[in-house]
Amino acid sequence: MGVATMRRIKLAALLFISGLTSLAQASISVSLDVESLKAAGAQNASSGILVLVVSQDDANFSLPQAGSIIPAGSDDAIVTMWDLTTQSLPDDDFTLLSKSIAYEAGWSAGDPLGLYWFPNLTIGNPVPSADEDFGFFADTSNVQSGDDWIMPTDGVLLHSLKLFTSDADELVAVGPSPSGVAEAGFTIGQSVDAQSPTSVAGQADSATSVTVDWQGGSAPGGGYLIERSLAGQSSFTTVGVGGPNESTFVDASVQPNQSYEYRVTAFNSYGSEVSSIVALNTPEGPSAAIINLATRGLLGDGNNVLISGFIVGGEGDLTILSRSVGPSIVKAGVAQSQASPDPNSTLFSSQSASNDNWEDLDPQLITTLSTQVGAQPSFDAGSLDSAFAAIVGQGAHAVITSDNVSNDKMAVVEIYDANEGGAGKGSARLINLATRGFVGTGDFIMIGGLVIGGEGSMRILIRCIGPGLPPEVPENERLTDPTLQLFSVAQGGFVGSNDDWEDSDRANIVAATQLLPTPQLVDGSKDAALLMDLSAGAYSVFLSGVNGATGLSLLEIWEVPQ
Repeated sequence: MGVATMRRIKLAALLFISGLTSLAQASISVSLDVESLKAAGAQNASSGILVLVVSQDDANFSLPQAGSIIPAGSDDAIVTMWDLTTQSLPDDDFTLLSKSIAYEAGWSAGDPLGLYWFPNLTIGNPVPSADEDFGFFADTSNVQSGDDWIMPTDGVLLHSLKLFTSDADELVAVGPSPSGVAEAGFTIGQSVDAQSPTSVAGQADSATSVTVDWQGGSAPGGGYLIERSLAGQSSFTTVGVGGPNESTFVDASVQPNQSYEYRVTAFNSYGSEVSSIVALNTPEGPSAAIINLATRGLLGDGNNVLISGFIVGGEGDLTILSRSVGPSIVKAGVAQSQASPDPNSTLFSSQSASNDNWEDLDPQLITTLSTQVGAQPSFDAGSLDSAFAAIVGQGAHAVITSDNVSNDKMAVVEIYDANEGGAGKGSARLINLATRGFVGTGDFIMIGGLVIGGEGSMRILIRCIGPGLPPEVPENERLTDPTLQLFSVAQGGFVGSNDDWEDSDRANIVAATQLLPTPQLVDGSKDAALLMDLSAGAYSVFLSGVNGATGLSLLEIWEVPQ
């Protein structure tokens, strides 16, 4: 028996109600927009019927039986049918339309809609046999990609139902659906109940990969959701899907040295059932750590000096190299007229340090450390760039940079991890940079830099705070609506962006901030934030104001504990 298949679907309903619709009308019109409806061995479905049904009373759909799509005694009713055999269907999106459908007395607005697909029937012969194949689709998966599949009110001119597969560009749904949900995988007379696996096992293949296996389940016309939670938490997240005949899944999104719990849910359009939970631990992975933090900004006076705070975590002391690059940034393509001519910098820590011109202290040490950490651009003899080396302990420190002769030029303030031996999460390391400065427009936006050394990846939280600056910063001097963009320097590509922090990944940003020694962002503020797992490499953060706004802002880059 050939079983026709259709790939995974994403469902949404968009309801359009005309203001000219008469309350006296007793009909509706329904369209079905299909992104891809495929049968076995065919580029596109060319046969069969689609039957739109409504459950009038119990909100449950009855199974078709031999001889009848709607079994005797069911409260279901047929709304309309489409005969695919009579359609000239393209290879991609197509729309099926039924006009002026009489609104029956048993229908009520809000009743759930479902869709049967019988690949071997026609409208001329809509009678299923005892072993008829069929598929069923409804909004039971709660993908929340649009309005529910429900009956519209009497007189609606167009009720548009959208049925899209997983790789459709037109619609992005929240959460996955199993690939089998869209198959004509049911057969009349056979059980359609989804049954959870009787056994689930998992093993950590590496620090960043886990394999989950299951046996004994059943998901006809559906599939399996593989769900994961951190140990001790009750909230599970779907990390993958499997077809009805699959029994293994590789989760490559785990983190090193974590305790996880997994479960597998058997799922189809008629219901779901959850398996028992299996727990496992991932091993400690290769270490990754921040080895350089930098900010390019304007050197003003008063509140507009560039203040770069940084935090040292881990154990022991950290040797840092601080560079305030002014004249030498012309080597990086900055116009000389825009470069700070004579920056000076001061370290505020348990042991303070300061420098005006880099050759005034120990130029040989600065040159050696610059080479060791790969600092660019190099300083020429006689340049008025500022630099110093210092040994700092755990906690917060700050470098304040200004210019001796100008208050409207740019400089790059850099903090390097200069400890011998490189990055390591167990040793002293940079875990935060927070730079407050003036954000201009064009070439004078603020640019942050981040270099991650070692191996593996680490979780980074970036925040651009304007409205949420502390009370001592006058409101009229703050950047009212900051926005950020993150780029990979090595790959030369866009990584992520955010304008208003609550529009990005609010729940995870709040959870990450709870692990850090910094206050939460205020609900409803226009501050920006981005939370991402970044692999070793160099990154740039562009901070600007929406619609060309300018003002003071705080750029923060945090290592998030894992």
